[in-house]
Amino acid sequence: MASPIGSVPDALDTFTPGPWFVATWGSDDSADIISESERLTTATLRSGHPYAPVSQLGANARLIAEAPALVEALEAAVLEETDGGLHTLPCDEPNCWVDRSVAALARIRGEAP
Repeated sequence: MASPIGSVPDALDTFTPGPWFVATWGSDDSADIISESERLTTATLRSGHPYAPVSQLGANARLIAEAPALVEALEAAVLEETDGGLHTLPCDEPNCWVDRSVAALARIRGEAP
């Protein structure tokens, strides 16, 4: 199935470095996802119509903001399982990907700062 947006040029194959955080600027119907390291708006979410209800704005924003942390945890898990235990990511302990995954999931659920 073709993308409704079209193809993404190769120059756009890397994402903005994380961590990202959610900024609502006092608004109940929009949120920006900001790159902490770059201080750039990575995404803007708006709600208020049937396809993006206000009730889901916070959860959607938290999920999107954790994308870099989830990528990092998945990379650590894959490396741990495929490189014979030689940790090539900045991961000092065995199974550190589990801790990273648990922390990212807690932030997505709004259970941690």
